[in-house]
Amino acid sequence: MSSARQAQIGGEIGPFLDTVQQRQVSVVVLARCKYVSGVSPTSTAQYEGQVQAAMLSAIRDTIAPRMASGQISFKDLGTNNVDGLIPEIFARSGLGQAGISVDKLVMRFGIDGREPPPLPTGQPQGAAPPAMTVPANVARSSISRRARRPRRPSRAPRAW
Repeated sequence: MSSARQAQIGGEIGPFLDTVQQRQVSVVVLARCKYVSGVSPTSTAQYEGQVQAAMLSAIRDTIAPRMASGQISFKDLGTNNVDGLIPEIFARSGLGQAGISVDKLVMRFGIDGREPPPLPTGQPQGAAPPAMTVPANVARSSISRRARRPRRPSRAPRAW
């Protein structure tokens, strides 16, 4: 078995209909994943090209019907709220059947001509990112301080 490698994936996955503006909006993806081939690679570039093509197609084929049906929105893409689709993207890629194991997928989307935000440096996601924990006593003390503090009139909510 060969060692784990990273593949950079990028390309057009749209356009999708913006139902508010009644126009087609372009969407591009920038992604990265790790892959391992169970077969002795004769050419690393061959496997990387296969992973890139299969993953781009799987991302497009997973997201497109959900955008068309309204299950996910441009906001979901823009805020990277599509991690729940990652297992389906892996399955749809068909790479497992080809003896290539893929994981740690990270995606960013560029919408309406904007470039996708840069991919995070460091470890790609596959599983959930480590949770940031706040000690319970710190959280309770800040909540209780806010509850005890009288509201200043300048911070009162405005009635529009």
